[in-house]
Amino acid sequence: MRLRHRLFTLLGAIGTGVAAGTVGHLVTGSQWWFAAVPVCVAAAWFFVADPTQCTAAERPPAARRPR
Repeated sequence: MRLRHRLFTLLGAIGTGVAAGTVGHLVTGSQWWFAAVPVCVAAAWFFVADPTQCTAAERPPAARRPR
């Protein structure tokens, strides 16, 4: 996935969380609605994350030294 796509996804997730927090705060008056920001970022991570990119690179077998 390209860096630009990941950046837009992150900004969209943050924006969605802020929008939900703002609407919830205006309706109920509770600031706990802004906890939606990290929740939205975490939810977006599950859709965009690529676990194969997190694996360590395989090292070639160590070269044998002559004795």
